[in-house]
Amino acid sequence: MEHATKEVLEGVKTEDLPTDAALYAPGEKDGQTKIIRKDGKVEVYNWSAMENEWKKIGDVVGSSNEKASGRTLYQGREYDYVFSVDFDESKPPVKLPYNRSDDPYVVAQKFLEDNELPQSYLDTVAKFIMQNVPGSGSAAPVSAYADPFTGKRIVLIPALNSL
Repeated sequence: MEHATKEVLEGVKTEDLPTDAALYAPGEKDGQTKIIRKDGKVEVYNWSAMENEWKKIGDVVGSSNEKASGRTLYQGREYDYVFSVDFDESKPPVKLPYNRSDDPYVVAQKFLEDNELPQSYLDTVAKFIMQNVPGSGSAAPVSAYADPFTGKRIVLIPALNSL
């Protein structure tokens, strides 16, 4: 199990992740994400400021990222990364496909919709992508003139804005 975990967190050794003891410290802000190792698995937690506790979001159970081609075929499309994420132990893991050129928040939103997950997971899923994909563009701020759903530029016509 630990070997599969190392593949998911490419470039990060499982033993370098904090243990579940890190969950004793409160989060700094609502929605903060923490990835820990526990019993040979990697788990993802989200800080709930309202409830003042870390909530388990799921287990990172593997990646089907193929080393030979560098791309993974998933549902007929090639992706740079396809993560397996376990949100509910009673159900099989769900796939989270991602390309380096994608916006993490757009991919996270689609992932939530496709898997009928709560909207409150949006920041957690997007941050998971940004933490596990080198150069995912997480530092680039979203333009005020960009459509948050498609990422395409929006042209604002001054006459319409003054109404």
